[in-house]
Amino acid sequence: MSLVLENPLQPVLEIPSDLTLWAETSSNLDAAAQWQLYLHQLAASTLVQWCQDATENSQSGNRPTVQLWPSANPLDIWHVVDGLAITLGKRRIVVTLSEAMDASEMRVPQEWLDLPAWAGDYYIAAYIDVDEQQLALWGYTTHSQLKHQGQYDAGDRTYCISEDSLIQDFSAFWAAQTLESLDTVTLEAIPAVSQTQLDNLISRLAGSLEPRLEIPFSLWGALLSNPDARSRLYQQRQGKAMLQTTLASAPTQLGQWTTQLLSQGWDSLARLLPQAPVLSIRSNTTGSDPTSTTAATATTGAKEIVLETATETVVLVLAIAVTIEEDERRNIRIRLYPTQASADNESVLAETPLAQSLSIDLPTDEPPPEEALLPAGVILTLLLTETQQQLQTVCSGDRDNYIQLFPFRCPADQAFSVRIQYADGVMQEDFVS
Repeated sequence: MSLVLENPLQPVLEIPSDLTLWAETSSNLDAAAQWQLYLHQLAASTLVQWCQDATENSQSGNRPTVQLWPSANPLDIWHVVDGLAITLGKRRIVVTLSEAMDASEMRVPQEWLDLPAWAGDYYIAAYIDVDEQQLALWGYTTHSQLKHQGQYDAGDRTYCISEDSLIQDFSAFWAAQTLESLDTVTLEAIPAVSQTQLDNLISRLAGSLEPRLEIPFSLWGALLSNPDARSRLYQQRQGKAMLQTTLASAPTQLGQWTTQLLSQGWDSLARLLPQAPVLSIRSNTTGSDPTSTTAATATTGAKEIVLETATETVVLVLAIAVTIEEDERRNIRIRLYPTQASADNESVLAETPLAQSLSIDLPTDEPPPEEALLPAGVILTLLLTETQQQLQTVCSGDRDNYIQLFPFRCPADQAFSVRIQYADGVMQEDFVS
């Protein structure tokens, strides 16, 4: 079938031309996976809005909640499995995307049908055209129909159903959501695997071009059904967890910090780096006049970060300054410093007995030793913990004695993460504001 985009029974939705999304998906993933992420992000917001508009105009008194599943930005799924899922109240809609204009069948990855936690109620076939900024929905079916009428293709682990078996009239789709009683299909549970097996699978699949076809479906399904393992696979396939990835066993509770009490493993910045400047924050302490600000000294905690790369060990100091404002919002500043070893070693050289016996002096026409500098290429990133969505990133240059993220405010109990990367060494710390 060659799609007729003027068919009023097949919705044609406008998608944005968003270069920002493309920049956000830039990573160490291969080009095909990066493009797949981009297409799914473009389609996701449009499809959620379409569902919200349709349910808003519904005659039913109970408007269902509409949201992406399993999170607001499930990149850890989209980079390996085609298709996006939207929860509509108690039902789930799975949408598969294709750039092929001549559509003779719908192909749905096995994961969306045979994983009990992933299975949908309805499946929609969509054609996406980035150049024309269009998303055309050209047919849909149910889980039961796809399982019973579709053909399973073991070559790419998909269920295929011809266009003739799809419902191409969307005029009754939304009425069916409230009126239609769907047949249920009993699915076999995915056998559990050990943590050691998951670790081995992640290491094996991190560099695979087709990870979903690399191992038996039962093992692949067990990995995908585990949110932590799924996230780790995504991170490793980006190259962000190579020789060393350290995750805190529990998030650091910033709301419990005081000038006298820091979390275990954290120390004062003055003790770790006596010469480092105090991280002061301009904060509204009155809680009434947003234009009235006074300087507030934050509670600052510091921690040594050790990154093991293939060629060296780099020790840095992460500093977090937090002020709790009168409305309980947190004002947070994050900096990353070098240790002072490189500067101290140079100045101590002239004081050693060996240097004195050899009459080694610092050249008098040279300036005094400079403070230590960060290695060029250290990356400091702020992320949302749940989705791993990057919010800010800064990279050190050749002459940086520290780098910092833009200060930000957030409500209490907001989860976020800080990732530090240098070469192939990575460390991540999780926080709750």
